[in-house]
Amino acid sequence: VIYQDSMNDPKEGTSAFQILSTVKKLNAVIVSMSSVTNAIIPIADHKRIVVFATVTAAPGITESSKWLFRYYYTTDIQAEELAKFIAEKLHLKDVGVLHLNDDYGVTGYKALEKELEERGVKIIAVESFNKLDVDVRTQIHKIKSANPGGIAIIAYDNSLALAVKQLKELGINVGLFSY
Repeated sequence: VIYQDSMNDPKEGTSAFQILSTVKKLNAVIVSMSSVTNAIIPIADHKRIVVFATVTAAPGITESSKWLFRYYYTTDIQAEELAKFIAEKLHLKDVGVLHLNDDYGVTGYKALEKELEERGVKIIAVESFNKLDVDVRTQIHKIKSANPGGIAIIAYDNSLALAVKQLKELGINVGLFSY
């Protein structure tokens, strides 16, 4: 196994992909994370290198290249299931959304918005944050002031943990939901 670390950064990912494809002369690469995958698609297409994408949830990625294959569910699928749960199991009428401001968070939010709307659930507050943020209390306060029936968090790794931790610290006592 020959590997490079993209650090979940598109610029680092394209550099790593160039090393793997040019220096190491590999003809297939496994990549993860939507933003990194999106960044390397033009290079993979040009060089005709097969890319297997995992932990790549943004919809439409596989349609953008005949060299790209995905082994992961899309945010569309995740949003459909979460919206069903919120609307049909919990019977909530409104929610707030706190999402990462990256490919995963934005596509996840848009997909959830569509699915909730189809089920008659209103999103009454939306706030975003960046994956390197260490404090999301301002965004949480804005969502809390709208008094939602629950809060959907569209994030991953440390960002998800940070959001949940700070929601609990601030005494938010509505249901919290995530993919």
